Amino acid sequence: MRSVGKIFINYRTDDEHWAAAFINDTLSDRFGTGNVFFASKSIPLGDDFEKHLLPAVRASAALVAVIGRRWLEHGRIQKPDDWVRRELAEAFRLKIPVIPVLLNADRLTAGDLPPDIAPLAKCQYIRLDHRNHHNDLARLTAELFTRVQELAADDTGSTTATAPPPDEPWQAGEEVQLGSASFLLQQQTEEHVSDTHTWAWRYAPAERLDPMPAPVFLRQVRRLRRSTEWQQQRAALIAEADLLKELDTVPGMPRLLEAIRDADHVTLVLRRTKASTLRRVYGPTTWPLDHLRTVDFLLAVRRFCAVLHELHKRGHSHRALSPDVIVLAGNGAEVSIRDLGNAAVAADPVTYQAPEQFLSLRQSAGDGARTDVYQLAAIVYHVLTAHPPSPTGSPPPTAVNPRLPSSADELLARALDVVPDVRPADANAFSAGLSTVIDQLRRGGPA
Repeated sequence: MRSVGKIFINYRTDDEHWAAAFINDTLSDRFGTGNVFFASKSIPLGDDFEKHLLPAVRASAALVAVIGRRWLEHGRIQKPDDWVRRELAEAFRLKIPVIPVLLNADRLTAGDLPPDIAPLAKCQYIRLDHRNHHNDLARLTAELFTRVQELAADDTGSTTATAPPPDEPWQAGEEVQLGSASFLLQQQTEEHVSDTHTWAWRYAPAERLDPMPAPVFLRQVRRLRRSTEWQQQRAALIAEADLLKELDTVPGMPRLLEAIRDADHVTLVLRRTKASTLRRVYGPTTWPLDHLRTVDFLLAVRRFCAVLHELHKRGHSHRALSPDVIVLAGNGAEVSIRDLGNAAVAADPVTYQAPEQFLSLRQSAGDGARTDVYQLAAIVYHVLTAHPPSPTGSPPPTAVNPRLPSSADELLARALDVVPDVRPADANAFSAGLSTVIDQLRRGGPA
C-alpha cells in the first residue's frame, strides 16, 4: 500500500518555486494533501531528504515537472547528482507519466537534456500563465483526475464530483424577491462559484422596488451545499455588514441599507449612486494614458488611498481590489470603494492577487494592508503600462512608458515585491510615494 503522495511535484527550489507551491496547494485541496508529494511539505523536519525522494517517485502514479526560466541554468541538469534529473530519470525508468508545466520557459528539446531524461522533450506539456492560472490549473487537475485512476477511486466522496449545479444566474431585467423586498436587476450579475461547489457569490446593480424604491447594489453569498466553507463565507459577509455599520459616517465607504439573511443566503443591500468605476474612466486599456490623464489617474488613486487607509487603521483589509471596486464621481474628485472585499472571490478577469494569496506563506495579522498595497500597485502598473504585472517579475514602468518619472519605477518595484515586508506598510505609505511621482510629473515628466 502506498504511504506517500500519488502525485509527485518535481521542481527546482530557485526556479519559479512560487508556482510549485501554488500547484501543491491546488492539487492538495482537490485530491487531499496526502495524495501530493511536495518535498518541503512531505519530508519531516530533520529527516534525510535523500531517503525520501526516490521512494516517493516510485510510489507515485504521476509526476508534475515545474519548469521555469532558470531550470537549465549552470548546466545542472547535465550533472548525474542533480536531484531534479534523478527524480525525472526514475519516473521515466518506471514509466510513470510525466506532465511538464512550463512557466515563462521555452519547450525543451532533446539536445537540452541528458539521455536518461530525453523523453521529457516529447511529453505533452501545459503552460501556467499568471493571467489565466485558474483555467490552467483546472486543466491540469482534470488531466490528473482522468489519467490517474487511483485518484479517481479516492474521489468517490468528493463534494466536487457530486455537487449539483448552482441555480440559474441572475439576468438583467429579472425581478427577484429577497426577504420582504423586491429588486429589479439592472445588469448581468458578476458571479463566482467556489471550486468545491459549496457556495456561490453574486454582485449586481439593481433597483429596489419596495418597500422604499432606491438604486442599490446587491452583494450576496448563497449556499449550494452545506459545508464549513459555506459557513465561513456566510460569517464573513455578516461581519462585513457589522463593519459597514461602524463605517457609516466615514467618507468613501459603502452605505449599507439592509442585510437580508435566511438559511440559504446572506445578501447585503448597498446604496448605489450615479458614479463610474476606475476601469470605465481610466482603464486599463491597450495603450498607456497621456501625460495629463496620467496625473489625473494618480490623483484619483491617491484619494482612494485615503479611503483604503480607513480600513487599514481599523485592522481590516480588502484583499480583492480591482478597477471595478474603485468608484469615481465628480471627474474623480470624489472617490469611494464599492464594497469591503472578499478574499475568496476573484471577480476580475485579470487577477491582481498578491503572491501570498496563492502561496503557502506565513502571514502576520497586519499583512492584509500590504496585500492591498500590492493589489493597488498592480492596478497602477497595469493602467500606466497597459500590461498587468507578473509575479515572476515585470519590466520597470519607464521601460514601457518613458514619459513616467524614475520614482514610479522605485515605488512600484517596492509595492509589487513578492515579500510583503518590503512593500509600503499601508495605503498611507503608498500614497506618500504616489505624491512624489505626481510632483515629478507636474514638473515636466521623467526625472
